[in-house]
Amino acid sequence: MTIEVENKQFKLNEIESLTFQTYLATLKETKPNKDRFRIVVISDGVPQEYYLRPKSLEYVKTRWCPTGLLRKCEHVLLASKPYVKGEVSHAEALYKRRASNDAQFKILLSHVSEIEAAIGYTFNNKNLIAQAFIPKGCETSMVNSAALELIGDRVLYTIVIQHLAKVWTKSINGYVMAVNMATFSDKATGDISNHTFAAFFKKADLTKFLLSTTKTSKKILANGFESIFGAVAIDTNYNFDTLNKVYDKLTA
Repeated sequence: MTIEVENKQFKLNEIESLTFQTYLATLKETKPNKDRFRIVVISDGVPQEYYLRPKSLEYVKTRWCPTGLLRKCEHVLLASKPYVKGEVSHAEALYKRRASNDAQFKILLSHVSEIEAAIGYTFNNKNLIAQAFIPKGCETSMVNSAALELIGDRVLYTIVIQHLAKVWTKSINGYVMAVNMATFSDKATGDISNHTFAAFFKKADLTKFLLSTTKTSKKILANGFESIFGAVAIDTNYNFDTLNKVYDKLTA
């Protein structure tokens, strides 16, 4: 590696020399009005160009000289030392938890037929419905239900609006009108909520299958309900006849 400062080249082992330090001092004195100095670092034949302000010229020494690099590494190691033990412990705990969850996932797969009976649909891909019961934060080493939850949320919105539209809208002269717009809006808000979805999930006795220690959280239960519909949507390629049947069974 060579370093070129204002067209004068130095080898790496020369950066800490008195000659190099004298050269930097001379540059500052002879060019007091120069805004930036051109630095070119050539490593393996590849040049990298930098422009440093006069007060930053010392950066050349701390950045590229061997002892400067060692000091920099030493500083980073000392600064990170208090965190290393904690991070390793955290990683070990995470590994153990995920290994435990992997074992529970296998147990969950053995209960798929019970879940299918509860929702009224038999899956082609059994992994999907098992995945629906792995909340974010309780993931195995492979998956959680986040993607299914997002899909299910959108699918459920469509299903609920379809159901409500049959009751609270009517066609007049080719136009769609709400029978009572305020009620239609209130019903949509109430029927598409964590409170409602969590209640349906709990009523179907699906809580016991959740791979989670917080089975009383409405948010967790609602997410589980949404994830079921995400799983069904993917397994049926978004067949809304089937999705509506599952919804009817779980909300009856």
